Amino acid sequence: MNKSIRSLCAVISIFCTASMLFADNIASKPHFGRYTTEKAKLAPYQTNLLNQKFSIHFQENIKSIDDAIILLLKFSGFHLSKQQSKLTRVMLSNSLPDAFRNISNSTLSQALIGITGGIFDIVVDPVYRSIEFIPKDEIRNLYRSDSNKEFMIKTINKPDGEINNGKV
Repeated sequence: MNKSIRSLCAVISIFCTASMLFADNIASKPHFGRYTTEKAKLAPYQTNLLNQKFSIHFQENIKSIDDAIILLLKFSGFHLSKQQSKLTRVMLSNSLPDAFRNISNSTLSQALIGITGGIFDIVVDPVYRSIEFIPKDEIRNLYRSDSNKEFMIKTINKPDGEINNGKV
């Protein structure tokens, strides 16, 4: 009798362990159909909100880069930080180029980088969900130099009008 009790306890123990493992497996995979299960997880754009894809057309009432960025961020969960550098404030006050009036199938980060000219780094405050633009080092160094006016004159007079990484 002692041997049969041990056997019964062993069978019950194995059954309970198997039941717990099976229950954990089912809890992490909700059923969607009779035979289909799917593991519960967030989509990539839900874990990194800057990866949200969208398409947008900016109406004529959106005049400045600042207006466009505020509209882009409106439904993203972010807002534009009030703490922006002087160079950033100047960039934000510029008019929105016609090339950026239509943005299609782009991520939020790609659109923000494009609209700001690719010369600013995006800094995200995850707690306050604010976006700040910091000028890249090459731009900050350009505006720190004493020869800034000379550089700007040479750049404007170039036939193709391009800036080659801050070098004339």
